[in-house]
Amino acid sequence: MTGRARGDILLTMSTYRSFSEIEIDSLLAEGEVPASIRSAGEKVAVIFTQDWCSDWVMMDQFLPAFSEQVIIYVLTYNKHPRFQEIMTFKEETFANFEVPYIRYFFKGNLITTTNKLPKNTFAALLTKEKPFKAG
Repeated sequence: MTGRARGDILLTMSTYRSFSEIEIDSLLAEGEVPASIRSAGEKVAVIFTQDWCSDWVMMDQFLPAFSEQVIIYVLTYNKHPRFQEIMTFKEETFANFEVPYIRYFFKGNLITTTNKLPKNTFAALLTKEKPFKAG
């Protein structure tokens, strides 16, 4: 089993799901997270981030505890060959210049978008079923 140990928790790469290249193509062409991702479960959090981001590092420490409550997709776009294209898309299409950037879906519908969240706020986000403006 691959992963990194943190306390008593062994984090594996299966904690988060990744975008396929086809899903990235769809994201960029359609201007929204593909339906295959949005509808992957009742609750889906999609996180666009860069690995150097200290706010992402903080979130990465607590997110595995939610893996049974929500499906979490992570696109670490600074490590992707299409880095500039994905970053420009996120900034121009989603009008978001911060990392990490989170799009939360319930039953395939966009509920809210936000940026870094502490653990208790992320937990509260998972109780939402109707669209609202975060922050």
